[in-house]
Amino acid sequence: MDDLGFIDRNILQAPISVLRDVNCPSILLELNHLSNMEIAQLLKEDDIQDKIADTLYKAIESYFMRKRAR
Repeated sequence: MDDLGFIDRNILQAPISVLRDVNCPSILLELNHLSNMEIAQLLKEDDIQDKIADTLYKAIESYFMRKRAR
């Protein structure tokens, strides 16, 4: 998320139902806080949404490339 200028709060793990009670690999993303009006407006912009999608795609691709290399 560095490309977007957002703060990286690192990976957190928790026993959250949407992650725990599924039969397939899953992730839960919290991109930012919609209670921050400036961020909420920013997240409505098409170019920001495209950057987020691209960043997530690259992160998932990198994960599977590393996993395949093992």
